[in-house]
Amino acid sequence: MSELDGVSGRSYVDAAKLPVKRSQANRRQPGAALRTKRSRHERGVSNEAAVARYWSRRLKHAGPLAAVLTYDAPPAINRAYDRWERESLLRQLPASLDGKTALDLGCGSGRVAVLLAGRGATVTGVDISPVMLEACRTAARRARVSRRLTLIESSVSKLIPNLGKFDIVTCFGLLEHLWPKERHRCLHVALANLNKSGRIFLVVNNPDGVFLRTRKSGSDRRVAGHYVSMVGLRWLEKFCNANGAAMTVLAANPFYAWLHYGLLKGLAVSFPEAELNRLAQVVTPLDLAATLRGPLPYALASHFMVELRRRGV
Repeated sequence: MSELDGVSGRSYVDAAKLPVKRSQANRRQPGAALRTKRSRHERGVSNEAAVARYWSRRLKHAGPLAAVLTYDAPPAINRAYDRWERESLLRQLPASLDGKTALDLGCGSGRVAVLLAGRGATVTGVDISPVMLEACRTAARRARVSRRLTLIESSVSKLIPNLGKFDIVTCFGLLEHLWPKERHRCLHVALANLNKSGRIFLVVNNPDGVFLRTRKSGSDRRVAGHYVSMVGLRWLEKFCNANGAAMTVLAANPFYAWLHYGLLKGLAVSFPEAELNRLAQVVTPLDLAATLRGPLPYALASHFMVELRRRGV
């Protein structure tokens, strides 16, 4: 989830908060470095080594939730968002996932991968950052699910389309950090590795929501390796129509968006920590109980959980 913060998972970071090492070559030849960045922008691809370093640094300078959600948000805000995402997912799944297989793209520190393994699934987690993967291993050991978890260090752009046939594919907090070409590649990989009756669960931000409409897409050029953009339901629907997939919106978070982006960010309202904790604990049950009837959830939410299936299944 980003300081664009229609972003569903990982977030914008103030460059001043993370050290950025610059090579001697870049200091002597700033023009050459700038030309390289422009070239990648034109090609719509990321510098994978820089991306891996960026997310590894984030985890080293923040806790597991802040590193993969909103870096500078109060802990109560990240806990509320994490609870909405995880409980919205679990509501779509049986209580036991014994015998099921799952693929978690952009697994980060393991909050979804370990959750699924804890329900009995055999999980494959993929992430570009070795530091994130080590945090995921640690979380799996603590949850005593290491034997059900396999981790792969890779970008989704280089991920092969025949990893296996999975019953569940999850992709939370990743799409908005991929360039458009890479985003298409990520979803193609998800579909290619899906069982015929399998389900893909995504979280996308809402560029049409009143709280995110003024956020800007683009790359944070002050921090090498960081790209963030708006995705939205319209983009996802267009992808599905072109690639034989059907999408269903499962959940939205209008109350969380009101608190985080409406009050804290939009109006710059500050709350004592205890009061903010109470508010954050209230908004998640409201979001989980909310229905998607009518236009209001779509107008107010910052994020949607969406299911993709092969069309005709």
